[in-house]
Amino acid sequence: MSVACGRALLWCALLTVWLGAISSAGAAVEIVGESQATFAWTPADGAVAGYYVFVSRDGAPPALHSRVFDANLQTIRSRFGSTIQVSAAAFDDQGNLGTRSDLSEEVHFVKAAAPTPLATATPLPTLTPIPTPSPTPSTVTTPIDETPAEDDLLTGDTPDSDRVLLPSAGRAAAYDFNGDGASDILVRNATTGELEVWQMSGSRIADVIPLPMTDPRWLAAGAADFDFDGVTDILWYDPDHSRGRIWLMGNFAGDGEFDLPLPAGWVVEGAGDFDGDGRGEIAIWNQSSRIEIWGLRKKLVRFAQISIRQRRNIVGFGDIDGDGDDDIIVQDHHKRRIEASLMSADLSATYVLLDKQRTAWRGVIDSADYNGDGQSDLLWRELASKDQGATGVWHLTSSLGLGVGTLDLNLGVDQAVVGSADYDGDGSADLLVFDPSTRELTLWLMGGSGALSFESLDTLAPGWLPAGFDTDDSAQLQ
Repeated sequence: MSVACGRALLWCALLTVWLGAISSAGAAVEIVGESQATFAWTPADGAVAGYYVFVSRDGAPPALHSRVFDANLQTIRSRFGSTIQVSAAAFDDQGNLGTRSDLSEEVHFVKAAAPTPLATATPLPTLTPIPTPSPTPSTVTTPIDETPAEDDLLTGDTPDSDRVLLPSAGRAAAYDFNGDGASDILVRNATTGELEVWQMSGSRIADVIPLPMTDPRWLAAGAADFDFDGVTDILWYDPDHSRGRIWLMGNFAGDGEFDLPLPAGWVVEGAGDFDGDGRGEIAIWNQSSRIEIWGLRKKLVRFAQISIRQRRNIVGFGDIDGDGDDDIIVQDHHKRRIEASLMSADLSATYVLLDKQRTAWRGVIDSADYNGDGQSDLLWRELASKDQGATGVWHLTSSLGLGVGTLDLNLGVDQAVVGSADYDGDGSADLLVFDPSTRELTLWLMGGSGALSFESLDTLAPGWLPAGFDTDDSAQLQ
């Protein structure tokens, strides 16, 4: 197996992946100043459809990392101070799995150290592969001419079975892209369109899963379990061509796609579970006074239309009244009034005024349950020049008033909140914070009394950004 890190290519013992016999691993490799390495192997012999890649971190048993269809190499990210080993196994177009290779040489990532000359091993001969067409993920698209007519709106009495696309696996955790019950982090390269999911374990990154590349013009606009299979799916939005798209994630991206054609002037605003049935829906907006809710049947179908007052901006979705479905939170253009459309199981909406600000202009940027009481709270940022950048949480009372115990967070003016989810699994939503100047991504662990601790996750390489589809605060980063 060869290992490429940064601009250098380090040739170590060459790992040959067979459906049968496997070669052995070589010596350890130390990589200085890089937090990723590309592993390559000679193609397997036989009718190969792709490869499964397995990663062992710091001596732990190897775990499935990814599937590779059209190449015999894989880039794997890690953290400084950690050691990884990689193995692979080929599979054919019938799904038959070959013998897994031995683990590669140990690859150790360090921030800084005196470079040590690496011995060059003579690689084993490269095998001649048997050409095999690379499989592509199954894709289901919604024909543009099949957009439901005005009289085709669905209501709460639509048969439940008619909305199920795949067998139910239970309600997915927020932003759980692999179905393990823990929230994950999506990052992307804004220049190349490369994508990665960082799988979380507590407050640490457990693994990094590469996803299929996208056109950088597509923005991550939301996430929800649209097919109710227990895995969070990704909602994309292409503002240049007025298009929306769902990626059904399954275990990894590529299990299916659904296209959402948008009427002229409409935008994809986000996703949430607006009827409380565990399945996600899409909210699109005409940027004036009308919202449409779309969901999956055998195709994407419009479920309902909702009116909001004019000169309002949609600033978040969250279950602020604690009834099990997400509500729509809006704020007027001058940031004086905070309002909400409370959603019901039949997708009807009830308007409520949450607060009328008289002095401090604070903009709501997200909504999540930051104290674990089962009711979403409001995350705000200060807009006044003297306190610009100050951030805090408003807890809502049972009567939907802003609680007196406002929680202030010491967040720098240059730092952006790019995510709200329960990354450490304690029942309270945490904050994902990105500093564009240092490129550091930090996890703020939240609890009933506020921010409990701060965990530095990683320093992102140039071009890479957190796909902060949760909040308006991250719009500047896209």
